[in-house]
Amino acid sequence: MAAVRAELERRAHALGLRPRSGWAALAQLCLFVSVGAGALAVVLVATSPLVRLLAAPLAAGGWSFAALVGHDAAHGAASRSRLMNRLLGTLAFGVVGGVSVRMWKAKHGLHHAFANDAERDPDVQHRPFVHSQAQHRTSPPALRWFQQRQRWAFWLVAAPLSGVEIRARSLLFAVSALREKRALDRWGDLASLLLHVGLVYGLPLALVGLGPTLNAHVLVTPLVGWLLTAVLAPAHMPMPLVRGTSDPLTSTLLTTCTFAPSRAMSFLLSGMNCQIEHHLWPGRSHFDLPKLAPVVRELCREHQLPYAQVTWWQGLRQVHQHLGDAPHLPELNWSGAQVR
Repeated sequence: MAAVRAELERRAHALGLRPRSGWAALAQLCLFVSVGAGALAVVLVATSPLVRLLAAPLAAGGWSFAALVGHDAAHGAASRSRLMNRLLGTLAFGVVGGVSVRMWKAKHGLHHAFANDAERDPDVQHRPFVHSQAQHRTSPPALRWFQQRQRWAFWLVAAPLSGVEIRARSLLFAVSALREKRALDRWGDLASLLLHVGLVYGLPLALVGLGPTLNAHVLVTPLVGWLLTAVLAPAHMPMPLVRGTSDPLTSTLLTTCTFAPSRAMSFLLSGMNCQIEHHLWPGRSHFDLPKLAPVVRELCREHQLPYAQVTWWQGLRQVHQHLGDAPHLPELNWSGAQVR
């Protein structure tokens, strides 16, 4: 596979893609924040239930899409400037999303190194949910009963509360990190999360009171969770769990799915739809990933390699199907042999 990867790099280099300045990503962040904050303000102050219901998806979308800009920055891909990447990551992940950049880097780095590895990828450790027969068999009997019916609990409980869960976990991580003596950025990480709490919860409380603030977050928070789940789940969840992953290119093609690789969708989702390309080039800006997708797809066709591409709707249907089938799905080793 080394020769295939070298050919892939040669073709990608021929596109003439260059590192970005980061200003486009900053403008993108400002646009999404403006939409999300404006729509959230409408949800907070509108007297008409219909107006609040119509504004809530815009608030959730702006909030979620703004936070996703931080993904590129955390990878150092939004800009050739380390300072700009740090600024964008802190603003998008920390201040807007309430997500600890330091926690994300630690966890997400393992995911990229061991994507869908049953033992080493933290993103497939979702107890009480399972993604393979092996995970199901090692669960207690009571959990095995639940796992046979897990798909509805996932969509109705885990997905809408996912945003709450990661923000709570981020705060705990940032507070516990204060005990680290040499981590100079730990205070900035915590400060960004506290600023998020102040802006998203404290400011509305001070301006409109407890009732409207509570009503707005009860309405918007589940939408944020569902939207982020709909963006993140199709990339890996329907793909097989593996053990002993070896070759990075084979592993990526076996465990990752690209959906709707258009420029417009990549702009909205900050490249989270072009996951195969992102895993092959995590340091590339999401603005470049739709240009790389045809290159990867064509090379895979020439060498008869798998390349999973679906529509967004198909990806969501695959996630739903996977959740029902997971207790019976075998795991694979990196060459494709089944491991039960």
